[in-house]
Amino acid sequence: MTRPTLYLTNVASLRTPNHKGPRDGHLTIQARPPHWARGQGRVNVLAPLGALEPLMLAAIEERKSGEPTYYAMLRYRAAYEHHLAQNNLAPWRLGVVTDDDFGFVQDGDTLTCTCAKGVDCHRRWAAPYLVKAGWSVILDGEEVTV
Repeated sequence: MTRPTLYLTNVASLRTPNHKGPRDGHLTIQARPPHWARGQGRVNVLAPLGALEPLMLAAIEERKSGEPTYYAMLRYRAAYEHHLAQNNLAPWRLGVVTDDDFGFVQDGDTLTCTCAKGVDCHRRWAAPYLVKAGWSVILDGEEVTV
């Protein structure tokens, strides 16, 4: 049986070959996406919401400081990965919330955030968890293997 495929990338790379799936549009995995990055809905379980949000904000501030200790980023990552491990990320279980509806992530969907390629980012941390849950994952144009 073929695994359904998810594409994870940043919004800036949506036109880059192999970074976007075949389905139209994209879905955000951000807690506070700018209006131009909202896409067609949000995958809440992959977004740093609730108790994760202040940890994310502290990590972003730390990264912007110019002299990061990485303490805030490590704390955020540990909490986010714990969150992922506690949730069902299997195909046909990831919910998508839109302005007026609820659905599920589909084979070929693209999940985005606005973090630059190559930086510590929750889309990178989520990728191996999604593979372990049964998805084939293309992260920034490269297949993820676990």
